[in-house]
Amino acid sequence: MREAIERGRSFNLIFIPTADKFDVFPATGEFQLAQLQRATSERVEFSGETIACAVATAEDILLAKLQRYRSGGESSERQWNDILGILAVNTQLDRDYLATWAARLRVTDLLDRAFAQQSRAQ
Repeated sequence: MREAIERGRSFNLIFIPTADKFDVFPATGEFQLAQLQRATSERVEFSGETIACAVATAEDILLAKLQRYRSGGESSERQWNDILGILAVNTQLDRDYLATWAARLRVTDLLDRAFAQQSRAQ
């Protein structure tokens, strides 16, 4: 964990008694800080206790997935299907926010392609 954080890389935590897996993404840049500011606080049941947990918005998850898809060479069918799935179940996305950050993250073309593909599927 320490090495991943020092390198600004994500890592996983696994709670062995229940096999729950948590993806941890250190806030290393402006986009990640914006994600934290927009995150909602949710109460979740974990191992018999209720804990507060920050949950990223659908827009921020979508942008992060687009960014990972691009950095992975745009070849992961699983990532692309995740992107389309987010669009399918979230019909009230903040398109202005998406457009602003997609431009800053240089994934506008992917966002446009995903919206176009999702609208054809409907």
